[in-house]
Amino acid sequence: MHAYRRLQSHLAPNPGVLTSLFESITTSSPHATTSLGQGAAQQLTQLSSFSSSSAATASTSSLYSACVFERLPLVMPTPPQWEFDYATWQETLMARRLKAVPKEFTDDKRVVDEQASGGPFSESRWQPAPLETAADRSGDRKTTRRRLDQRIFMLIKKKNGSWEFPHVELQQGENTRTGAERALKEVFSEEDGSFQPYFVGNAPAGHVALTNGTTFFHRCQLIQGTPPALASGGQWGEIAWAAKDELGEYITDKNTLELLHKML
Repeated sequence: MHAYRRLQSHLAPNPGVLTSLFESITTSSPHATTSLGQGAAQQLTQLSSFSSSSAATASTSSLYSACVFERLPLVMPTPPQWEFDYATWQETLMARRLKAVPKEFTDDKRVVDEQASGGPFSESRWQPAPLETAADRSGDRKTTRRRLDQRIFMLIKKKNGSWEFPHVELQQGENTRTGAERALKEVFSEEDGSFQPYFVGNAPAGHVALTNGTTFFHRCQLIQGTPPALASGGQWGEIAWAAKDELGEYITDKNTLELLHKML
């Protein structure tokens, strides 16, 4: 073992030492030479088999890039009940410490007239927009006008196929960001100036190794507009916008689903 380490340390910086080193080992201990030769042969065999398996894996596996296209929340989500209770308690506590302000500083005649006349901005006529849309009530997942207080993600389904995120196999010299952009463009029928996607960074957010290769996921956000219709004559047949808790209804692979729950 010590002889092998001496050989390893002297071989690269000074090849001339190799001859004298072998002579000293052979003279002092013939058994050390045999052991050293067997160890070196074993190391070379392992290295050769590793190189062969790596080359075979590289030649058979493929690299894919997928686009996780999401629509961000459009409204503030409804706070939980404990947050309402805390805000009420905090307001009551602060009201005890506040000094009374004269009415002439707080009353606004315009506001009083608006409330009395029942104008469009009066409290009696103003109603907040509902969080639940018609698509939520009907179960329509083909539109982005649903789950307004949550992120929703676009999935597409091949004709007579399964649901998945848009993805393509990477071409020679193509990086994962460019591949994800190409995957998104292939989904829709036309480019619309009002439809503006935004890719978050150049590095993928995650990757998963499957039987057919490794897939890298890039996140992309809908900044403006409404996505156009699916490309006619393409491989995609249906589209769905699903929330995070609904992804399990579309993605069947366990490893991919686990990655998405960590990544999104």
